[in-house]
Amino acid sequence: MADTLSNSEKAHGRLIADDDLCTECYYLIHYPGRLSLCSRLIGTERWPCAIGTDNYTLYCERFTDYRG
Repeated sequence: MADTLSNSEKAHGRLIADDDLCTECYYLIHYPGRLSLCSRLIGTERWPCAIGTDNYTLYCERFTDYRG
């Protein structure tokens, strides 16, 4: 299977679990089982969320529920 993210995007990609807060966000470009990307990266360098030691999102300053 071909890579989903470009080489420049891979540096900012994260593996996102199906039950992570980010999966419910409108801004997530989600590729289950592969690196995913937030379309609201801050300064194109970091995710706008706080990430716990277990790699789950604790909260996000730019979260927007995709369900409206």
